[in-house]
Amino acid sequence: MYTNVLNEIHFNHKIENFHKTKRSFGRYFEKKTMEIRNIEREDRGNFIAEIENSEAGILEYTWQNDHEFSIDHTEVYDEYKGMSVGKKLVLEAVDYARKNAAKIIPNCPYAKAIFDKTIAFQDVLV
Repeated sequence: MYTNVLNEIHFNHKIENFHKTKRSFGRYFEKKTMEIRNIEREDRGNFIAEIENSEAGILEYTWQNDHEFSIDHTEVYDEYKGMSVGKKLVLEAVDYARKNAAKIIPNCPYAKAIFDKTIAFQDVLV
């Protein structure tokens, strides 16, 4: 009898955790549109990610000279973490560098980690 009660409690706990997990991962199953825009001001710029018209994250960069810019900061807002927003911002910076024949200095720890892991981005590194 005691063992059955423990098994039932353990089973119910697993079901509760499953439902909590399913709810917390619900955002991954929804199709959401992300747009990234670039705003440049003289020697600085930002890539801003928006999901369904809400700002989801930002990547800040600074031009060091005519052919090099540094990624200084990447931030993803809490409600959008786990949705690859940061990676997509870095990818946008890489595409921008390629289109403008520029090189990137990844000063931001997050961006540096992405560059260290991604061989395909090595062509735009200083």
